[in-house]
Amino acid sequence: VRPAACSPVLMEFEISFMGPQKGFGMVAKKDFQPGDLILEEAPAFFFQELENKGTTITCCNCGKFMGSLDHQLLLACGEITRLDVPAAPSACSCGEAYCCDECREHARESAHRLLCVAAARATETDPLMLFKEHAIENNEIFLLAGEVLSRFVGQVARGEWAPLPPRGASQPAAAASSVTDTAAAATPSSPSPRSEVEALLPPDLRTMVRGEWPEVAAPSCNPRNGKVRAILREQLEESWGYLRQALGAPHPELPPPAQEYLRRVLAEGALYSELIGLFELNTIDINMASPLQALLCRMAQQGPESPLAPLGERLFGEHREALQNLVRMHAIQEQEQEDASDADEDGEEEDEEDEEEEGEDEDEDDEEHCGCGHHHAGHAKGRKIPKPRTFADFLGYVAHAFPSPATSDPLASLEPSQNPLFEPLRGRALFPRIARINHSCVPNAAVFYPIGGDEPLRARLVAVRPIVAGEEICISYIDEDLPRPKRQAALREGYRFVCVCPKCLAEATPARSEGAKKKKAHPK
Repeated sequence: VRPAACSPVLMEFEISFMGPQKGFGMVAKKDFQPGDLILEEAPAFFFQELENKGTTITCCNCGKFMGSLDHQLLLACGEITRLDVPAAPSACSCGEAYCCDECREHARESAHRLLCVAAARATETDPLMLFKEHAIENNEIFLLAGEVLSRFVGQVARGEWAPLPPRGASQPAAAASSVTDTAAAATPSSPSPRSEVEALLPPDLRTMVRGEWPEVAAPSCNPRNGKVRAILREQLEESWGYLRQALGAPHPELPPPAQEYLRRVLAEGALYSELIGLFELNTIDINMASPLQALLCRMAQQGPESPLAPLGERLFGEHREALQNLVRMHAIQEQEQEDASDADEDGEEEDEEDEEEEGEDEDEDDEEHCGCGHHHAGHAKGRKIPKPRTFADFLGYVAHAFPSPATSDPLASLEPSQNPLFEPLRGRALFPRIARINHSCVPNAAVFYPIGGDEPLRARLVAVRPIVAGEEICISYIDEDLPRPKRQAALREGYRFVCVCPKCLAEATPARSEGAKKKKAHPK
């Protein structure tokens, strides 16, 4: 990424109201070339997937990878668990880990003080424990909404609050937005049911509320969504019941107006439902590469003369078996994906696996069984599963599996590996400014994450084709290589709009023309 546009002070874009059909959008204030950094942004809220916590060590506040390379490697290989990793630089008694005392204190003051389950674990019926267990079993997006409400309750307890808008009153949505002053005059008023939930959000999120979660996640425009909405409502009611009990404890130290304030906020589940609806529409996937993945790829690109080679030799020498098992599993996954891709292209099902004959002597050099206890497509294809015996062999596999990006492409080095050796940080996050960016099936920008190092979680908006000043900046919400009918269906179901980007219009035109010809050739 070119460093010229890194300064957030420059504000080389603006958030503007694009009209009633599009709502807000991001517009470039200068020209950008492919590879230029438009914006780097920290998340307002994020969570790490529970399954991902089993293979990575990251700070619960800033998302930065933690721990030594050895512990990260052994955890990723499944040789140890998080319980075997030495205590984080700063950790809470509930098990949440932080990279420093500053991150721990920030998390505690913002929301964790009310969401910490250290004391709640003493009883199985504690509402906070039930809330978190319910979120893990059903949908971890509940944890984000719980964090927002917890932050708000903490602010009220500290005296940082202002009166809620009266019921039935409309509130201009743009008045709450501090991102830009160009949208204020053009923004329609927000309906009264949304004014209370908007009051709980940071200013740059207040105009993103679009309705309650069941309707946002399963729009009624699709008749097949009725059962899904019923399931979501049931999950929502259960989650809200637990969270309301957990946060609704009396606060006798607060003045009566503040107590009434909290009572009103926690009175109805519609507010909670709208918060989750906001996250459903505006969060994006996190895929931030592990420092180990970046380190090994760098070693493979630089070759045996790499200044990092001694470090790699030590890691391979001390953890040879763990890395060999990791390579086997990775090779098998790659083979399975290749086989599935070939089957999809040919329209044929894969052949059934052949059972290995019992008692057959295995030659280590031609070993086909990965030792994982499962059957894999790769076992039956007669392919050799690699087993690197030296560090040079290991680097050779890494170089083959993750070839160096083309130097002529400024974006190639930013793309994360689709099937990395070491698990990245995965989860969901809400980036306020990036959430304003509209969709196009021919995007001129894309979101990337830092690759390697010990950086905190940040989203980087990078130009992927030339952008001129005054042009709207767009990203793709979906796989833009899908056929038009599948793209339209995904956007209609997932984001509740019909795409009219140039690509969709161009692909729709031939169909209309062909239909008109047939109609003339075969009149009724």
